[in-house]
Amino acid sequence: MLKRRFTPLTLVNQLVLIVLLSTLIGVTGMTISARLVHGVQGSAHAINKAGSLRMQSYRLLASIPLTAEDQILLDNMEATVFSPELEQAAIRDGQVEQLSALQKYWQGELAPGMKKAHSQATVAGDVASFVNRIDQLVYAFDHTTEERITSVVSAMRWMVLVMALLLIFTIVWLRARLMHPWQQLLRMARAVSQRDFTQRARISGRNEMATLGMALNNMSEELAESYAVLEQRVQEKTARLEQKNEILAFLWQGHFRV
Repeated sequence: MLKRRFTPLTLVNQLVLIVLLSTLIGVTGMTISARLVHGVQGSAHAINKAGSLRMQSYRLLASIPLTAEDQILLDNMEATVFSPELEQAAIRDGQVEQLSALQKYWQGELAPGMKKAHSQATVAGDVASFVNRIDQLVYAFDHTTEERITSVVSAMRWMVLVMALLLIFTIVWLRARLMHPWQQLLRMARAVSQRDFTQRARISGRNEMATLGMALNNMSEELAESYAVLEQRVQEKTARLEQKNEILAFLWQGHFRV
């Protein structure tokens, strides 16, 4: 078990690991960006709702004294104050207390005061205070949105940097572990096919390329030895044949002399 753990990864496993790592970095970057962008969109919707609150406040102020026909304006204002977009944005941005205070101010002071007011001057101060609370909430949402946008840009920069480093590492790794060893093996195979057994593959490590290089080196050495033995035997047989030819030629010449 320990031997397997400390054994270097094969080239295939290393390549798979690089692909998985690049995929993981890409998926992580997209996930982080998607969450941050979702938060930015939520804050933008909340800011729009808050801006709508401001406009509705001034519209109600302009309608004072309110009549039965203006009840729809109060209902719309109530729905906007307690809208899910504002509540979700307040939870996400940590502005629950500020939104809750705004809602209480609307229910406890501004709405009852507007219903009873007979002139705009009596509730103008309350409306200004309400709008000021809205502006503070909008500022908080806007500040959080800017922070999220900055985080998105920073995350993208880091992801680009990490991917660039991984790309450089992959190129260097491919050249060192695959291209150069493969070129050595091809040169050695061509040399062996041309009966040149002097070349050797010099591939370090304990991966597939090193194993192939070692196998080709051993095969080349064995072929060189076999070829040398074969040449020696051919030379010996050639020498014997030459001796026999000389003896036969000598005997033939002696026969004619006799």
